Amino acid sequence: MGESCHGQVAALAELPVLYAGLDLSAVNDLSAFVLVGKKGENWHSHCRFWLPQDGLADKAAANHAPYDAWARQGVRSENLIRVDDVTESLKLVE
Repeated sequence: MGESCHGQVAALAELPVLYAGLDLSAVNDLSAFVLVGKKGENWHSHCRFWLPQDGLADKAAANHAPYDAWARQGVRSENLIRVDDVTESLKLVE
């Protein structure tokens, strides 16, 4: 699993209870899905985000986030976020 600012992030299978949050964007903002669980004394989170391609550089500058760099690295991005794409992606969460 990935590294966090405080150590290794536990795999989802290692988290006995998970809490989920889903925020679907209205038009051109960020959509997000987050799973959070506790292992021992530490909380672990797994996050997925979607953002439309249109105006990506402006959004990256305004939010101080590397959205445009992620897109160049191959993170899929289009002009809109389709709920079906989010649904299919969530089916792959392990």
